[in-house]
Amino acid sequence: ELRDDGLVKRLGVSNWSLRRIHEACSYALSNDMEPLTATSPQLSLAVPSNDIWPSTYSLSCPSKASEIDWYGQNGIEVMGWEALAKGFMAVPTLWRRHELDFSTFHGPDAETGTDLWRLQRIQRAYCTPGNYARRDIALKLAKDSGLTLAQIALLYSLGKGDHVSVLVGADRCSHLDEMASIRQYALDQEAIDCLTAASMKPAVVSRVAEDVAAWKVSQDLSFKKVDDETYTESAEALAGAQPFDDSVFQSELQEA
Repeated sequence: ELRDDGLVKRLGVSNWSLRRIHEACSYALSNDMEPLTATSPQLSLAVPSNDIWPSTYSLSCPSKASEIDWYGQNGIEVMGWEALAKGFMAVPTLWRRHELDFSTFHGPDAETGTDLWRLQRIQRAYCTPGNYARRDIALKLAKDSGLTLAQIALLYSLGKGDHVSVLVGADRCSHLDEMASIRQYALDQEAIDCLTAASMKPAVVSRVAEDVAAWKVSQDLSFKKVDDETYTESAEALAGAQPFDDSVFQSELQEA
């Protein structure tokens, strides 16, 4: 109705799961309505260890790569919020390991809504060994390429597809210029794989890349590991299906 009244041109949602988005789009198409065209989950180089905020949804985990691909195949833009992890992937010295308060992770929860509560949620989500390793690797890549930590972090997320965009906050024009200037850059696959694995050891990077590639969207819209033969059959079914056609999820996917 809003679109018909000329009040909006496109419809999007925030923090919805794949299942919920699929159901909404299927309902819209079956009732001659306009389907959703955008979703806004949390998406960053920093992989949150838990829900950052209550009732939010994240696509940062490498195992969600096939879900991001699914959105692109169905004309849905992914607009990742908190793309710099509240500054963790923009300021190299923010929340250094030795500066963290032990009580943040092992003490009682602060009162909901307070500044301490917010800090606890952010640090518990982002200040993990894996994310510190990703930041260290991103800093090395930034130094070698003449870019900044923030630029490397955003390039990582943007490299997940042409349908992916990032949302960042800026308190000065120079920050906006810094972000806009990355349009002419892209990370190579080796850099992406190292950041994903949170390691620069070839054996670890290779193993993680293979593991990530094995996670696919299953027939029940969950994520499972599949073997190459089963995935090939599923991919062929996906290619021949109409957008939001439930038949695409009917092939049996076996766990590896």
